[in-house]
Parts: sequence; C-alpha cells; structure tokens
Amino acid sequence: MKILEYSVRWCSSGFVLLCMLLLGAGCTTPKPKDTDWLKEIMGAEVEKAAYVLIIPNAGCTGCISDVETFVKENCQKMPQTLVLYSTPQSVKLLKIRLKEHFKDCACIRIDQSGQSALKGYNSPYPMLLTLEDGYITQTEIQSPDSIIDFSKLTK
Repeated sequence: MKILEYSVRWCSSGFVLLCMLLLGAGCTTPKPKDTDWLKEIMGAEVEKAAYVLIIPNAGCTGCISDVETFVKENCQKMPQTLVLYSTPQSVKLLKIRLKEHFKDCACIRIDQSGQSALKGYNSPYPMLLTLEDGYITQTEIQSPDSIIDFSKLTK
C-alpha cells in the first residue's frame, strides 16, 4: 500500500513539474527577427520588402559600379527592393556620386552607424539579401566569380 501511495505522489509531482516547464517555456521572450537591425536603418518598409541590396563603400570597384549603374537605371522599377549603402566614408561624396538618383529613389538608405558590418554583412562585394516573413532566407554575393541576376529585382 505504501509503495502505491509513493508512486501516485511521484507521478502527480512529475505531472505538475512537467506542466510548469511547459508553461514556463511558452512565456519566454520572442527571438528578435533577423531583420530588426535593418528596421533600425530603413524603417518599417523592410517588412514589405522582398530584397535588400547592400552596396559597400569600398571593395571591388568593378562590381560596385555595375550594381550602382543597375540601381540608377532601375530604381523606380524595384518596388520590393531596398538599397543600403553600407558605412560610407563620406555621405556627401556618396550623394554627389549618386546625383539626382538619391533624391528620386525612396528605396535608397545609408548605413552611417555601421549596423550592417556589425551584423556580419561587410563583404567587399555587393550583397543581395532575400527576405521572407521578417527573416533573411538567402544571401548572394556579387563578385568577379559569381554574378547575381539582378533582373529578378525589377519583376
């Protein structure tokens, strides 16, 4: 009889403990989304974007100029793409280099605080981030060995 009494107490204690663990796990703080740092730089528009194109300040000049030319020619045709210039040495020189395209294109932002580099997106090559449900699902890097098909940004 004593053995049965201890077994019942142990089972009910175990059940209570299991319930407490499950409830405690449900009350944890939600994990921040991968794109929270992008929202700090670019605003709530990130939630609607399908792509973020990160253009570095320095690196492969040929790759960077090709991407800049694409952005200048297609800025108005990329409704789901945000363009982020990462850590420029001079914002004034960057705006001069982009000329009227900077004023005309609402999708262009400048990462003056260096958040993209802090998050590991500091390649000397332009990078294309694919976004889905607030998470970065794919990262592509434009380099002499790997060419990104940017035409998908204008669809």
